[in-house]
Parts: sequence; structure tokens; C-alpha cells
Amino acid sequence: MPKCKNCNNLYNLSNKDDVIVGKWCPKINDSPHLDMERNCEHYKAMTNADRIRSMTDEELAKWFDAVTKDILGGSTWDKKGWLKWLKAKSEG
Repeated sequence: MPKCKNCNNLYNLSNKDDVIVGKWCPKINDSPHLDMERNCEHYKAMTNADRIRSMTDEELAKWFDAVTKDILGGSTWDKKGWLKWLKAKSEG
């Protein structure tokens, strides 16, 4: 799995319409090619909370929609369960 793809150091580059046009890592001199394996000394795995923080408004609305459907469907996660999930390594 490429290291850059799920790194906490990547920032979304958006155009004026808030559409993500790429990603950038301020800790290296070049823009990371997300599919390239590299031995980056700055790599830090992204957590689910990091992934949520980096979402666009549209992505966040879609995520809220999914969570709301889970809750209405009977999900009983409590604060402890949510904290554990937020701190877990993000899968995507």
C-alpha cells in the first residue's frame, strides 16, 4: 500500500468552488504522487477523525447522512465507541 495515500500530512488543494483538485504535503519539496510508494520520514497514518477533518462540505454531508441512517436504523454507539472509532487508523 502506498504510504502517501493515507497520510495525516496531506492537505486538500481546492479550487474556488471547493472542489478538491489534488493533495499536497508541506513537509516534502514535491507534491506527492499518491500511488507511489516512498519511504517518507514524515509519514503519519491518518485516523478516522483526521479524515473527517479534511472532508469537503459535500463529503461531510454524505457522511452525516450515512451516520444518521445508522442511528435511525438502531445503532447504539456511545461516546466510548465513537472515541475508539475516531482514533482508529482510517481505511480510506
